[in-house]
Amino acid sequence: MVEQRILVVDDDRTTARVIQLQLQKMGYPAVSIAKSASLAIQDVSKHAPDLVLMDINLGKGMDGIDAADIISKDHKTPVIFVTAYADEKTLARAKLTNPYGYINKPLRETDLRTTIALAFERAQAANETDVSTTNTLPLKDRMQMVLDEHGDIIRVSPPLKRFLRHLQLENMEDLLPEGSCRYATSARLSKKPQRVHGRLQDRMLSWEYRALGKANNVRLSIADITEHRQLSDHSIQEATLSEALDNLATGVIFINENLKIFYLNKSARQLLDRENVLQRNNDHLSCGTAGDTAALHKCVLEDRPRTLSLEREHDQAPLRILATPLTLREANYGHDLPIAIIYTFETVNSLERIEDVLCSFYHLSPAEAKIVSRLILTPHLEEVSSALGITLNTARTHMKRIYNKTNARGMSALLNMIVTGPAGTLIHSDN
Repeated sequence: MVEQRILVVDDDRTTARVIQLQLQKMGYPAVSIAKSASLAIQDVSKHAPDLVLMDINLGKGMDGIDAADIISKDHKTPVIFVTAYADEKTLARAKLTNPYGYINKPLRETDLRTTIALAFERAQAANETDVSTTNTLPLKDRMQMVLDEHGDIIRVSPPLKRFLRHLQLENMEDLLPEGSCRYATSARLSKKPQRVHGRLQDRMLSWEYRALGKANNVRLSIADITEHRQLSDHSIQEATLSEALDNLATGVIFINENLKIFYLNKSARQLLDRENVLQRNNDHLSCGTAGDTAALHKCVLEDRPRTLSLEREHDQAPLRILATPLTLREANYGHDLPIAIIYTFETVNSLERIEDVLCSFYHLSPAEAKIVSRLILTPHLEEVSSALGITLNTARTHMKRIYNKTNARGMSALLNMIVTGPAGTLIHSDN
């Protein structure tokens, strides 16, 4: 069982030591003793305690009320005031920080035990009514754990333990999604929530990672959204889209103008885990060489579909990348939103193989299949027409027929359909 930890703040070391011993006797470890307001704020960031026992009079500088105000706002950590001063003016200031209790000095163990127990009950009740995390589910339907800077679990909520037993799993780590450490690191470094949806057994779950104030710890909230009917349409659509994209054999990556990654489907995550020519570095996409990274960056900034071929070792076929711009890319610049979608797919060296599949699947003529097969590798009609020795007007005439046969509206839609659709699966199959 994970113990609830308490930070003691008192400028009198003897008093602080007495409180620490009393807490140990009651089964509450004191994570630290701080003798000033500034040290108290630092220790909350460093140790992420579950509760703070705060003396009001801390000598020079900020007093305990000022410190409690900062701790409550920045870290959402409950604070109990421990003080020998209880004049009306001091109490009025203290009330503004919404404390979880008061204890008068000299401390009696029964008062300390009761006030702490009530504070933890109130904190739990507050968590159960908090609606500011992953989605619109009430917190009683969510489960939470706290991860340290290494991604290890250090605290677990009772609802999550019950959920583990319900799924008949043995280890709490079995509830973590694939790539959990990366999501936790991203939440901690960016100070922004990181969300992911996926399946565990027959359940549809939602995971949200949030940095705990200035500490290196991360709170992970898990919601079982399988049968919940109070989810917003947006949440349902997001979960459904995530599941659908995870079933694609093609890698799908949402990215911005700085190559920052916003979303990876399952195929893309697996590819980045095994590839050297395409990598993820601190939630940014990069290639094995600086030249390829610059070329990738150029593709993403283009206002039309562009492809990039990344050469691999050991006689492997090149890894092909298709970058397609999003419709609202211009409005997204500078707003930390994705501007393009990256599709990753294995290359087939034989153009004849691609042409055969296109002729069979879409009933293209041999001439039309030659154009499309080359567009997959180089999505520029001028270059393709020149390579085939035909005029650009002839190529455009063929493209009109191709669009009619495939029901594609434009080159971007055509290439996406072929790369990510059933034709792509046939092209890359072994048979």
